[in-house]
Amino acid sequence: MTELTLKPEQRHLVDLAVAEPTRAALVGDETGFGKTLSAVEIAKALAAKTVLVIAPLNTKDSWTSTFTRQNFPHADLRQIDSSKAGKAAYADLLSGTPGVYFFVHSMFGLSSVAKPANPEYDKNGNPHPRAGKGERKAWTNWTTVSKHLDLAILDESHQGALNRDNVTVKALRTLKPGFKLAMSATPAGNQFSGLWPVCRWLWPDARNEAGELYVDSSLWRWAATWATLEYNEHSASKKKIAGERVPGSFVASLPCYVRRESFKVPVDTFTVQVPLTHEQRTLWDDMKHKSLMWLSERPYVAELPVVQGTRLRQIALGEVTFNDDGEIDFAMDCASNKADTCAKIIQRETGKPIVFFTTSQKFARVLANRLGPDAKEWSGKISVKDRDTIKEHFIAGKVKYIVATIASINAGVDGLQKVCHTEVWLDQADGVKNIQASGRLNRQGQPAERITRYVLHSDPSDDPKMAEKLVLQAVEMRATLSK
Repeated sequence: MTELTLKPEQRHLVDLAVAEPTRAALVGDETGFGKTLSAVEIAKALAAKTVLVIAPLNTKDSWTSTFTRQNFPHADLRQIDSSKAGKAAYADLLSGTPGVYFFVHSMFGLSSVAKPANPEYDKNGNPHPRAGKGERKAWTNWTTVSKHLDLAILDESHQGALNRDNVTVKALRTLKPGFKLAMSATPAGNQFSGLWPVCRWLWPDARNEAGELYVDSSLWRWAATWATLEYNEHSASKKKIAGERVPGSFVASLPCYVRRESFKVPVDTFTVQVPLTHEQRTLWDDMKHKSLMWLSERPYVAELPVVQGTRLRQIALGEVTFNDDGEIDFAMDCASNKADTCAKIIQRETGKPIVFFTTSQKFARVLANRLGPDAKEWSGKISVKDRDTIKEHFIAGKVKYIVATIASINAGVDGLQKVCHTEVWLDQADGVKNIQASGRLNRQGQPAERITRYVLHSDPSDDPKMAEKLVLQAVEMRATLSK
């Protein structure tokens, strides 16, 4: 592979980061700006010998190929996990052996969690005599690792921005490499407060010219300075952090924050009203107004609002039923006007590759089956290796349609845009996942002059209200992330 030459804006980012005296940077570039390439070139410019990449598993191949293509020393990416090779990689990292090490987000968070030394029950099912006594030490020691670590890269950093107490944030607090780099097109996640945990990791002690911490050590003091607060009867403090008081002011105060908003091709959006079947309408009304519905003469009750919301979204996709395990599911031949509409869109867009997005893995399975052998399901139920094969076949024209869950394709997937500019949204997830997923086709390397987007709204359903909420959320977050 031929080494890529940085574009002027990428070179500017590398130079800016390497010269940063706080030894930390937050890159909020939108999708398609080549953040992976820039990060590798930062590692080269720092002359880093030991690098740790914390990222989603589906980005590993991209990181591997980029380090290799850019001729980085010790470019062979070694994944740290519970396998024999993974444990050997961790031992080498702990001892300071030069190289590039890869850690999946979820495992990184759990790596520093200590567990009870003794199980609650013995092998015979009886209470263990020493249950809960003592702790088994976490299997990683990031404090010691940090002594040998030249650079830590937190890719898709919004996945660690859920809240200040999650395990990823706790693990980050002990990770103190020579240089810290966090990257995400949506670094705040879904809300302004999501910026605080990641920025606290980047700049825990750094102070501005006035002698004040760039990022206050107290979340609530930080919020009092930068955010608007609202009353929340469900929290112990009776308050919650709402939006940013002056949008864009916090990121503008950071010592090294870079965000470039990519030029996107125009999008032709067609909102399609899809009526529910009679059975769907009955189920939806009962679940909406009673939190109870009858399936095959059996009652189902959604006891929590979050479960009710999930069921309403499922019903809006197709007629639901109980599966053999007693779970709410879709029969392979379930009635679904949204599935029928997808078939009509294929006829309308004759011969064109299409990506279909949905929140439901169960319905993705049904729709992929319904669309025939040219369609493949892309979800968490499909292995990363098989997803890579699906992508290769899609680019090669061997697969025409991908039916993807938004959660599984929302970040780190590149290449689909080379052959596809048509997408169909059967429903939508939270703001961050939608933004990331919409960047799979509308990104650098998209040869088409316009994206064609179909958004399916069931009638009646909460689809229109959800769409309006997500648009407002996206506008607000864009203002927060722009200097």
